Amino acid sequence: MMIDRRWTSAPRPPIPLSLRSRWTPPIPPASPPMPKWIILAFIIAAAAPPALAERPRTEQFNTKHYNVRTNVDRALAKQIAMHMEAVYIEYERRLAGFRGSTQRMDLYLFGTQEDYLAFLAEFGIDARHTAGIFFMGPAESGLVTWTEGQSRSRMFSILQHEGFHQFAVARISPNLPIWANEGIAEYFAEAVMVRGTLRTGRASSARIDRIRLAIAREWVVPFDELLSMSNEQWWQRSQSDRGAGAAVLYDQAWSMVYFLVHADEKLRAAFMNYLKAINQRKSPEDAFAEAFGDGASPRSFERRWQEYMLKLEPDPITTATMQAEFLVHGMRFLHEKDIRPRAIVQLKTERQEFSFRLMRNHHGLVTEVAASDDENFEPPRPKKSARPTAIKIRAGRDRSVPADVVIIGLEYPIRARWKKDKRGQLNLEVVYE
Repeated sequence: MMIDRRWTSAPRPPIPLSLRSRWTPPIPPASPPMPKWIILAFIIAAAAPPALAERPRTEQFNTKHYNVRTNVDRALAKQIAMHMEAVYIEYERRLAGFRGSTQRMDLYLFGTQEDYLAFLAEFGIDARHTAGIFFMGPAESGLVTWTEGQSRSRMFSILQHEGFHQFAVARISPNLPIWANEGIAEYFAEAVMVRGTLRTGRASSARIDRIRLAIAREWVVPFDELLSMSNEQWWQRSQSDRGAGAAVLYDQAWSMVYFLVHADEKLRAAFMNYLKAINQRKSPEDAFAEAFGDGASPRSFERRWQEYMLKLEPDPITTATMQAEFLVHGMRFLHEKDIRPRAIVQLKTERQEFSFRLMRNHHGLVTEVAASDDENFEPPRPKKSARPTAIKIRAGRDRSVPADVVIIGLEYPIRARWKKDKRGQLNLEVVYE
């Protein structure tokens, strides 16, 4: 999202299964003029700007597509850099043929949140409640995050989202319409890394349910309005108390991109032509007419989108991932009480005495995942697969770390686990084996 440094929207983490939800209205913003800085960020809550501090010292190394500046352990920095190399390859594969810069882009990896804040404060950026951002200014720009105390799965998802904004500025256009910019970024944020390859095209049950609810309650933005929406209009709409505010905007943008990419080949080709027209500096209106035809109507386009979303089936990998994340949080909750279930049935039994829950925040929409829901403990059963699935508990040698949760029988196994960082803090990691 191309707006000022006061943008307040929640991080992207997904919401598993069918759950009780309550919406927390976004914090109303003041109305300052749009600044010179462009910041694309995931913000958790509003707070006062951090005090300026000295820039942290870093070392530098290069990959094929990134200049990496870091003060974290070299092995971890290389792991993150190689992850982003694989992400870049997927950006490039899906978005080939654009005129733009192919120079290396800057990636900043800091060990602590304090160093992350100090670096961005140097540019006058309030980043205290961000989990990662892409910023762009007159003299310097970059993709920035920190590692300690932040789950790997969340960090990678945010880097994939923010990294697309960085790629779009360099390779497509700094004026890419906001619905496409955020929609494609959310599309990549949902992707998972499997043995070094980014797998896209994921659609969680939570997103699909939210979109269907928004359609039913008429919270969605009319397409003719959304297609021409400016960054500032997006920002103002995201702070509205109408419907679910920012959550609907991001879900709708994601679903439009998903529809254009996956509904049929003609729409996918038209979408690519639309992006190429934007790359050639044509207006959003002219680009739409050129790509989809002079007679194309945003309203008819919207009707087709609604029909598609009402029939779309959720992706079993994403659904199972959200389930594994919930269960491994339960394992940590019980581990702290010196309870170590060795099987999923034991974890389910323990909830009777030690009920646990997980709160998730999607752009201001807060959802509770509760242990009282039996469905959270049942293995996923994809409709188009006859293979049996199961949830396994796998304990490691280090008894100071909670056991892993592994879901098997899907396209590939999913392992959710806790790993200690240098300060001994537990960080969540999801691995697709």
